[in-house]
Amino acid sequence: MASDRLAIGVLTHRRPVEFAALLGKLAKQDIPSEAEVHFIFVENDNHITVHQTVSDFNSKIRRGGVTSTLEIQPEHGISRARNRVLDIASRIGADYLIQIDDDDLPVAENWISRLYQGCKDQGLNVGHGINLYPDNRKPSKHELLYPGSNVIFEMAFLRQSRVRYNVNLPVEESVQFGVECVAKGAEVGEIKDAIVQIGGSERFESAMFRFKRAQRKGMVKHGFHFRHMHVSNFDSIRTPAVVTFKLLAAILNLLLAVLFVPGAVIRAATNAGEVVGAIRGSLPGEQISPGE
Repeated sequence: MASDRLAIGVLTHRRPVEFAALLGKLAKQDIPSEAEVHFIFVENDNHITVHQTVSDFNSKIRRGGVTSTLEIQPEHGISRARNRVLDIASRIGADYLIQIDDDDLPVAENWISRLYQGCKDQGLNVGHGINLYPDNRKPSKHELLYPGSNVIFEMAFLRQSRVRYNVNLPVEESVQFGVECVAKGAEVGEIKDAIVQIGGSERFESAMFRFKRAQRKGMVKHGFHFRHMHVSNFDSIRTPAVVTFKLLAAILNLLLAVLFVPGAVIRAATNAGEVVGAIRGSLPGEQISPGE
């Protein structure tokens, strides 16, 4: 007899191929017999386009009695989509919620069981597995501690603490969420045998993607967004120092790019994005939308 209700939340936004690949992997998962499992699919778009993919998934899943929900989140923004998953998980009375993004793939067929059992065995409120990043990219310290994918939450803690994703943050919404969980007393830990391959190799190779991502991070770091207001976080020493250092790094990497040094263009784009983000984040009244 099932003792827990386990929800698995998947967000998707205009990645039909990746979403189908993930559902193909999830359909082959060994579902823990001691849990009542419900999949939550949220499409962050103006209308639902993945009906057939979800229908195919429902027909292929290994264990009987597994249910699913497909809903739309018409307002764009990953934080809004993540909050919709939280709301659905609460609505169905889930005891635990696992989250995975649409372009990520579990490495093993018992990934769900490992994440679920690891969370229970360690008595965690928030648990995260090991994420393998594309092209051997090294994740930031915050990405390691507070990933947005391959995570499991104890819903009783989330309901009691009322932690939500900040819809005004254009990037690193999972970091904000994790930090707030810790501030509310969450027991956070790593589940080493729950491994996921993170997608996005082509996106990470794009200089423009790196520039925009670095710019958003810079704005979040140097400015605080709340609702429709923006409060500058200008530091008379730190901010100019960051801008100067990153600008010099961008110039150096551009010079290296002329010499065809591998990766120099990407590094230059990242440095330039950090410069622009630091400046924009420090300016009173300057804002950046979640979709920018």
